[in-house]
Amino acid sequence: MRSRKALPVTAALFLLVAVSLLSVPAYAAAETTTIGAVEEVMLLPWGVQFPARVDTGAATSSIDVCEIAVKGKEVHFTLAGRCGGHRLVLALVEMRRIQTSEGSDERPVVEMELCIGSRRIVTPVTLNDRSRLEFPFLIGRNILEGNFIVDVSRSKTAPPTCPLVRLP
Repeated sequence: MRSRKALPVTAALFLLVAVSLLSVPAYAAAETTTIGAVEEVMLLPWGVQFPARVDTGAATSSIDVCEIAVKGKEVHFTLAGRCGGHRLVLALVEMRRIQTSEGSDERPVVEMELCIGSRRIVTPVTLNDRSRLEFPFLIGRNILEGNFIVDVSRSKTAPPTCPLVRLP
C-alpha cells in the first residue's frame, strides 16, 4: 500500500489559486472603475454635466426635474436648470414606489444615457424634484453594480470622458 505524501508545492499553489479565483465575485472579473462619494455625470446626448451624489443605499438613480406630466406611455418633463433645463419627452418605463426618509412616493421611471468616467451607461432613472437637495443627480446601485467601486474617502475621481453624440 502506498503511503500518502504531501502535495508537491506546485500542486498546492495551483489549488490555492483555483480556490481564490472561485471566491472572487463575478462582477469583480469585469473592469471596474473606482469612484468617490461625489462624481461629475454627463447626460448624453446633450453633453450637460452636473455633480452627482453616490448612494449605495438607493436601488435606483434619480435626477432633478420639474413640470412632470405622465401622458399615456410618455413622460413630459423639464430638466432642472442645473441639469441643462432641456424640455424632454421620453418613454415611460414604469411607475415605481420609492421609499424615502419622508415616507413613500410614486415616481415615473425613464431610461437615460449617462457618462461616468469613461463608461456610457443606459439606465433607468426616477424623475423627482430634487431642488431642495444639494446634488441634482443620485447615482444608485443600478449604475454601481458591476461598473464601479466606491471609495467614500475620495471625490471627483472619474470625470466624464465619453465622446459626445451630435444631435441632428
